[in-house]
Amino acid sequence: MNANAAQRLLSLAPLALLVACGAESREPPSAPAVAVPDVAALRRPEAPSPRGYPLVVYDPVKDRVYDVGGFSTLCWDNCDGIELDDLWSFDPRARRWSEVAGVLPPLEGDAVALDYRSRHIIMIQPFYGPMATWAYDLERGTWENRNPAVEPPARWGSMMVYDPRADRVLLYGGTDLNDGTTVLSDLWAYDYGSNTWTERHPPVSPPGHHFPALVYVPTTDRVILFGGFRQGFEALFNDTWAYDYRRNRWTDLHPRNPPAPRAYHLMGFEPATNRLVMFGGILDPANWPYEPTINETWTYDVGANRWSEVFPKISPGPRAWHGMTGTDGPVVVFGGGDSRFTYTNDTFLFTSRSNTWQQVPGGSTAARLTAGVPSSDRRSPARLVGRGR
Repeated sequence: MNANAAQRLLSLAPLALLVACGAESREPPSAPAVAVPDVAALRRPEAPSPRGYPLVVYDPVKDRVYDVGGFSTLCWDNCDGIELDDLWSFDPRARRWSEVAGVLPPLEGDAVALDYRSRHIIMIQPFYGPMATWAYDLERGTWENRNPAVEPPARWGSMMVYDPRADRVLLYGGTDLNDGTTVLSDLWAYDYGSNTWTERHPPVSPPGHHFPALVYVPTTDRVILFGGFRQGFEALFNDTWAYDYRRNRWTDLHPRNPPAPRAYHLMGFEPATNRLVMFGGILDPANWPYEPTINETWTYDVGANRWSEVFPKISPGPRAWHGMTGTDGPVVVFGGGDSRFTYTNDTFLFTSRSNTWQQVPGGSTAARLTAGVPSSDRRSPARLVGRGR
């Protein structure tokens, strides 16, 4: 994968000079009270800039969602767009984004997880030389290249989650960055305290998955895997697997009513209902680079081992390449777009009990809520899109 050099997006907000002309007065003129504009406030955006592939995680300790970078757009050939090296936090209760000032994350990580016991965001960065493991200290506000003695093989299209009971960050799948074709099925565990990666060797593993959805479920102490690209990138999965760290065992769950195969979808856990919520993605990889995106909303009942498509009255527009995470309340979806040339910076919240999507004020106007229609009619028209990861 050819990555461009780092480019900072500068927000330009021109300021007008205010000239006040005082009228004549019999009294000696006094200095007028001038309201000095807060330049920083005037230039401060309401949300992160539009982007695809945002790396989104949730901190349950402080009830904050974090976004680490992403891509501003993708080019048609031989380039991967402008990588964004900013860090933002989102307050799901106040429904407000805030840029973490003065913090420049390393460019273009492939996957992140939030180790909330150690208070660090863990990110792997495979694209600039040797594989690197970075950690962001949530309390100190600093990034550190941890340089562990052993790193997992470099990859792209992988996923990471944090298992709090095992106190390990788990890395699964993706595609071997060295040959660019081998879809991986290996599983690695990272211990921040000892700064060590350890490959796990369960007796049975899922086949290699590229860009699957991966979520930790606290009620069962399992990691749930769904979908993604198969080997060869010409077909997609719709399998549902559960990983038990303590037993080091993968189980193919064979749930009822599974969704159609897909990729570039994501999931988030909803604690109030013990459900996973899944949104968006693509259904047909054969049309690259014209993959039509979808705006299907699915829920997975953890206790019943059953998938159900739900049909809210309004939904975000079709999209893939977005970010998504559960919180202590609603599930959050951010960014992505209906093609790789139309990324947005909209933020949406979903609650499965009321089966409702809500859009957070701010962000772009490119992807407003749209009327809910049957899933077969919800694909966007074929559009020219750039080269994907």
